[in-house]
Amino acid sequence: MNKSDVLKLIQDEYVPEYTLIKSSLFKLTDCFDLLGISIESSAYHSRRFYIWAYWIPLYAPTEQIYFNNGSRLNGENGELWDLDELDESKFGKQIRKPLSKWISATEKVSTRLKALRKNVRTFGTLRDYCTLFYTLTRTNDLDEARFVYEEVAAKSWRKPWQKELIGEIKSVVDLFECPKTLDEKLIENIDRSIQHLEINRMN
Repeated sequence: MNKSDVLKLIQDEYVPEYTLIKSSLFKLTDCFDLLGISIESSAYHSRRFYIWAYWIPLYAPTEQIYFNNGSRLNGENGELWDLDELDESKFGKQIRKPLSKWISATEKVSTRLKALRKNVRTFGTLRDYCTLFYTLTRTNDLDEARFVYEEVAAKSWRKPWQKELIGEIKSVVDLFECPKTLDEKLIENIDRSIQHLEINRMN
């Protein structure tokens, strides 16, 4: 088996509704969340790799694929897979449980929000804050979204791009009292993310 075979097997057996693009499988949900399964090569061995399952909310503007909202899928020997040791029939059985668990978890908005809150507490990156903020805004939990903005705005962000992101979040907070304009802003973010990620290739 090679890495393409791995993804094709996952697609055929478990996620036929996903689209295969290069080294990833993608599905765009009706709520404009991008679900992904990607292979990440090991930095130390060309035949070894990780399998990431993740989701990206497109209403939080992004220009790239990232794995913050996901996890590595483990096999019998942990999270690192080895092409030289893969058997097609055994691989299908090994990947079924972690993949099914991830798919089940991502179907629930409450589970996604729980994971996002954990990311903010554990890592506290600006992307983590942004993702949580926009997801709360999308689900109309504006009180908590405002709290997240106030928390992230109080931190010391020095780089120009960081300050720009904080400014964008502030502009969204200013729209909380105008639902129609707020929805239009989120739709604008979705369009930007789709354009940057070339998701139209999935259609």
